[in-house]
Amino acid sequence: MKICYITSHGIAEWIAFKDDRNSILQLQFTPKCDGAVSLGDTIYKVKNGNVSIPLDILPNGEYRPKLEADTGVFIAEGFCKTGGMITMLKTEEAAIRRLVSRCHSLEKICGTLREKVAHLEDMCQGHKIFNYERTEK
Repeated sequence: MKICYITSHGIAEWIAFKDDRNSILQLQFTPKCDGAVSLGDTIYKVKNGNVSIPLDILPNGEYRPKLEADTGVFIAEGFCKTGGMITMLKTEEAAIRRLVSRCHSLEKICGTLREKVAHLEDMCQGHKIFNYERTEK
């Protein structure tokens, strides 16, 4: 089983979950980092953004991993372990609001950047800077 997270602003949000009925739970963090993940009272080493945890040593229950790495400290969205199965916890309303807010901010920035690029293209074409041809051989 594998859970992929993206870390940003103190939060690790899960973006992919693959249930391959494997007896190992893999947590993958992007961007890649080195550090440690706390699950309950146990700490696991993270190397190159990856950690592998045998499911049989993980007691049943809800988990909210805490990543402490060279890129910062992040609280990850949680999961529930029941027997040999892992299920993701329901996404909280705060996470959805946070994502909508980030999306809105990025759309505003994207619009501004598009205007600036269009202005630069007009300036460059007006001066024919990029239409120069070399005639020497």
